[in-house]
Amino acid sequence: MATVVNRNTGFLVALLHWYLSLATIICMFTNGHGNPNALCRKREREALLTFKQGITDPSNQLSSWIGEECCMWKGIGCDNTTGHVIQLNLTNADHPWSKLGGLISDSLLELEHLQYLDLSSNGFEDNHFPSFLGHFRDLRYLNLSDVGFRSTTANPYQLGNLSNLHYLDIRGLFLNIDNLEWLSHLSLLEFLDMSEIDLSKTSAYLQVPIQVAFQNMSTLRYLYLRGTNFSYMIPNWLYNMTTLERLDLSNNHIQGVLPSAFGSLSRLIYLDLSNNRLEGKSLRFLGNLCKLQHLDLSRNNLSGGVYELLGNSSACSATSLKFLNLATNKLSGVVPSWFWNHFSQISVLDLSDNYFNGSITSLSCGVEVYLGSNNFSSPLPNISSTIQDLDLSNNLFSGFSTAFCEDVVHQLHYLDLSRNLLSGEIPDCWMLNYVLLEELYLGNNNLTGKIPSSMGSIPSLLSLSLHKNNLVGNLPLSMQNQTAIELLDLSENHFSGSLPLWFGKSLFTLMVLVLRSNNFSGSLPQELCRQTQLQILDVSNNNFSGSIPRCFGNFSAMVRPAEGARIFDFIPPKGGFSQSTFLVRNGMEYEYKNILALVTSMDLSSNNLIGEIPEELTNLYGLLFLNLSNNQLHGKIPDKINTMKLLESLDVSMNHLTGVIPQSMGNLTFLSQLNLSYNNLSGRIPSSTQLQSFTALSFIGNHDLCGPPLTPSCIGDNTPPEPITPNFDDKGGEDSGWIDMKWFYISIPLGFVVGFWSLFAPLALNKAWRYAYFKFFDNMMYKLFGRV
Repeated sequence: MATVVNRNTGFLVALLHWYLSLATIICMFTNGHGNPNALCRKREREALLTFKQGITDPSNQLSSWIGEECCMWKGIGCDNTTGHVIQLNLTNADHPWSKLGGLISDSLLELEHLQYLDLSSNGFEDNHFPSFLGHFRDLRYLNLSDVGFRSTTANPYQLGNLSNLHYLDIRGLFLNIDNLEWLSHLSLLEFLDMSEIDLSKTSAYLQVPIQVAFQNMSTLRYLYLRGTNFSYMIPNWLYNMTTLERLDLSNNHIQGVLPSAFGSLSRLIYLDLSNNRLEGKSLRFLGNLCKLQHLDLSRNNLSGGVYELLGNSSACSATSLKFLNLATNKLSGVVPSWFWNHFSQISVLDLSDNYFNGSITSLSCGVEVYLGSNNFSSPLPNISSTIQDLDLSNNLFSGFSTAFCEDVVHQLHYLDLSRNLLSGEIPDCWMLNYVLLEELYLGNNNLTGKIPSSMGSIPSLLSLSLHKNNLVGNLPLSMQNQTAIELLDLSENHFSGSLPLWFGKSLFTLMVLVLRSNNFSGSLPQELCRQTQLQILDVSNNNFSGSIPRCFGNFSAMVRPAEGARIFDFIPPKGGFSQSTFLVRNGMEYEYKNILALVTSMDLSSNNLIGEIPEELTNLYGLLFLNLSNNQLHGKIPDKINTMKLLESLDVSMNHLTGVIPQSMGNLTFLSQLNLSYNNLSGRIPSSTQLQSFTALSFIGNHDLCGPPLTPSCIGDNTPPEPITPNFDDKGGEDSGWIDMKWFYISIPLGFVVGFWSLFAPLALNKAWRYAYFKFFDNMMYKLFGRV
């Protein structure tokens, strides 16, 4: 019996042990992985709803903030075990047109377990830095960049309480920072971005506070102080921050020579010191930065040659530098062969706006220079096959060498050789050697001859600019194969012939077509109207004739929403360059680059176009610039001109336009440039704040035009004229009206004379009549007044 009891007891003990083990495993699983169905806390839900009531939400981003389960709301993250809100992410970085606004309520204090807070890229209207942010002691991530806070009297010292912060981004806030002591309490920071916060008022005595503040940041890896108006030399404390991997001090006023102490920052991967006042001729510290991949020293005052600048930076046997920007300095001389041997991994190189010289040779190994004793007799080995974007514009390179076509360059996507001294004919080896080329800029040189047929067959070409050279001839038929091209600028050359029909039949992706100042002739082909993506058309200063095609009003890319939102984006080049072209505005040439995708323009000026201005052009209500001047156009200005609501510049001068200026033109509120001069316009200039803001030069040369600002007033402004019914003579003319008026004025004195002497002449000549006349008056006086 005891044995049975012992067996039952053992079974029960084993069963209990198994149950407890299973419960333990379930608890461990639950604690480790969380409960996805945990409800948010009521107090925190109400705090979020109170916060929502205080802000504006024009795009209804927070429409999901309904119901009791706040952990399912957009931008909200909860702890799966406790249900506490630990994440609030309301960033609008990807959708800047739908910003949240209003005031941030301190009801967020109820979210005391918050670890992640991102309110960046919104438009909150707080006039002070929210002090309650310092109470989130568990916060690890805080992003307030471009939020809209404005504080002119206080520092964000409350952030010093957030000792657990790893990530802090307060870029672009309008803060008055005169003390950075609070930074010294953030010893766990790995990321700090204070860019675009003005520190100029305190720069004179910020050295010590900054040094103290950064001494405790032994884990800082990313430091961005771009555009903070630093105006002193690079501080020594920076070189002790050996954990830095990314450093951005661009767009400041940092002066002096680049110190060799930069070599102590051996972990740097990214270094941007662009747009400062740095000087010197040596970057030898690069020899210790073996991990550096991105170096931007553009827009400084560096001088000397490449050998002086980089000659002793070879301590690293194989550099990993992939991006090098030395543009807009004072560098000069040749680009030596060892440069390509050492920096063999570079994919983006920008040496523009300097004084480099020599000849352009094989781009498979970059730029080799033939100059004096530096004449390399054989092409370099294929050591720079990784280069994808190369900008050598605005230098003193003098021509293409014979070796330019000897090697195949498979990786090059972007090549800018514009604004140099290149001469001679363009090499004819583009189709095979540069098969991946997307953007090619050869403008502002002295190139001659015709466009080589191989250039017209680059299969992936998106942009081609040959602006301002001495090129001649017709356009090669091979160019119709460039079915991906978006930008074509052939302006200011000597091209001739008619505009090929394949412009409209093959090049369906064209967004920018600039043919200004050539010798093209013939009519503007109707086939151009098939270019549905065309947003810039400039064929000015040619010999085009005929009328303006009415279908030009069908360019759908010039019909944008009235709010001006862009609808076409150019494909961004891999190296960060952007497509560019030159356009003429008000007689001045401007380069459009970063905002080119936002421009819509039509320039047909200085040709021999005839006929009327097509009313269909007024359908282009997204057009910004319209120039039809110096042609032979006649007729009226279209009455619907006011439908082109975004029009900023209108020039129809030096034509034969007649009629009155449409009253609706005064409704073009964005119009800043207007030229209607030297036409045959008549009548009063419509009264509007817009039109009267222009000077008389916008209207001169129209002899029958009157009113401000051309003349003080129009004839008859002071006394409104009586309506006159024209008098017609027997022949149907109007001359008899003047004759009748003349006889009317002559008959007045004649009638007076005749009437006067008809009455008094008999009295003067007949005595009996005189006696009877005066007796009559004598009797009348007697009856009225009695005898005197």
